[in-house]
Amino acid sequence: MRAWAHYLSQDHAEETEDPSKHLDANILVRVDSREKKLIECLRKRMEIPFCVETLRVGDVILGSFPYEIYIERKAVCDLVSSVFDCRLVNQIGNQLHHTEYCRLQSLVIVEGDFSELNQPMPHLRHLKKLSYEGLRNLALATMVRLSLRDQLPVLRSDNLQGTAELINVISLEYPKLLKMRPLQYGSRKERPFRSRRGENPKETLASQLRCVRGVSEQAGRRLARNHDHVQSFLSAMLASADPVQWLVDKANIGKNSSPLRRPTAVRLAETLAGKDTLQRENFTSSLEAIQGISRTSATALVGHFSTRENMQQFLEGQCA
Repeated sequence: MRAWAHYLSQDHAEETEDPSKHLDANILVRVDSREKKLIECLRKRMEIPFCVETLRVGDVILGSFPYEIYIERKAVCDLVSSVFDCRLVNQIGNQLHHTEYCRLQSLVIVEGDFSELNQPMPHLRHLKKLSYEGLRNLALATMVRLSLRDQLPVLRSDNLQGTAELINVISLEYPKLLKMRPLQYGSRKERPFRSRRGENPKETLASQLRCVRGVSEQAGRRLARNHDHVQSFLSAMLASADPVQWLVDKANIGKNSSPLRRPTAVRLAETLAGKDTLQRENFTSSLEAIQGISRTSATALVGHFSTRENMQQFLEGQCA
């Protein structure tokens, strides 16, 4: 949430500016000169040219100010060790300081297999007291804290080659990342319905409707009549004034039809469209519960007033 708070607090005038105009034709990728093995691996796998510098912050920096992405590479053993000697906190803090604490521009790549923690590590004497399970749990907990508590992206790679591949993909995706803002995932995307070869769409819809408890095979087929997929059926149901009654009437059309009971229709409408669809049905049931009001009278009152609020306003006007 802190990363989003920083993003939302930025001036919207800055968002209209195209960040790509601050970049050169070639994406600037800088690798720390002390990462000898990584440099050799990148020379074999990198599709974009990079330069080698002695970096004060991070192991790899992509892009130009103020849209740089700082990458900190951590082997599993080094990750555990850096927790004890506070290097991890200082390194992450330096990266965030250079990105003005925009956590979307700073990430950590954890490299290697956890089995490496089970090998002798003479240079890490302070870790000898911990068992393999303890070291493994510490590494996992550190990754969880970085990603969930600190809102920092954490990527995993199996080896050095995997790390080089990740860096290469990030550099290739960098122009797209720069132009796009984080997705909000506020609306649901539906795949257009396509029936499988040799499959009857109406039979498929009937089978889906029968998944709701109480819907018989015959009722499912009658409900699926004139509809090829769920979206069409749902649109027709919601277009009616009373979705529950629409289901009851549609399932009971024809002779020798097994009736769709009203509780089953209520359950089906709620499953397909949510509880908001049952406002009319709940209003009718509450009126029917009053002594002296039949189902027919309750239905007529609901048809006249539509909502509970309209009926309440009418009664208050009569009392005044």
